[in-house]
Amino acid sequence: GGSFVTCWDERAVLNVTREDIKEWWVEMGGLWKQLRHRDPRRSGWFLQQLIKILVVNFKHMDLGGHFLVWDADMVLLREMEFMANTKFLLYEADNWKDYVADHYLASAAKLLNFKDDPTWPGQQCHDCVSHFMLVNAAHMREMVLEIADGDASLRGRALARHIIMKLPKEPEELGGIGKKAWNKARDALSEYTLNAEWLLYKHPDDVEIVHKAFVRLRFSGMGFGSLTRCNAVSRMRECLAESPERLNESVPVENLHYIGI
Repeated sequence: GGSFVTCWDERAVLNVTREDIKEWWVEMGGLWKQLRHRDPRRSGWFLQQLIKILVVNFKHMDLGGHFLVWDADMVLLREMEFMANTKFLLYEADNWKDYVADHYLASAAKLLNFKDDPTWPGQQCHDCVSHFMLVNAAHMREMVLEIADGDASLRGRALARHIIMKLPKEPEELGGIGKKAWNKARDALSEYTLNAEWLLYKHPDDVEIVHKAFVRLRFSGMGFGSLTRCNAVSRMRECLAESPERLNESVPVENLHYIGI
């Protein structure tokens, strides 16, 4: 008996709303003020990133020394390992190995103060935005403190605002100008890149990069996250057979370990 699932209202985890984030964008001005007017719904996406970063300080539930963050629209297809002996496994999407997410890296470098560190080697994980991460709570708290510039008094809402306000403000910092820069700004906060770059630089002996194929299904007119046509793993092969061109790359289903729908 007993429940194995506890659900928390995200407002209890982090006392921040989408309206707060949009107001902070306006304060930032420039590119971010444009984002407020051109894609206000994107504030919800940023809120989710903040929750996944700052849940480590959530006092009402003991997450333990390690916990797994897993995006809800990822369907696991087969068993996966998250640790090898004492090392954390960082999954790099093998079929995206040539992809360089410079906007993710730019924001990670700014938030983690790597830009001012001459010993930082630069991007170390080409696509660790694998939509899940095993978290070492102590390392994550250490990372959050670095993002807060060593100010341990910054918590909750104040820390969330600090993170948003610390993001790169100039288009050139995000690797583009004009529309390209605006598109990069709307994706400019990756909790997965933050975690990966922090661990690889500060705790390299604790992690190992492994390669697994991952793919997102995109069905016409429905965008990401739609369960309308692929609402179960049993339908996945049918969906791929109906629309194989929807694969990001040509990856045999047998090589996939999980899929986004």
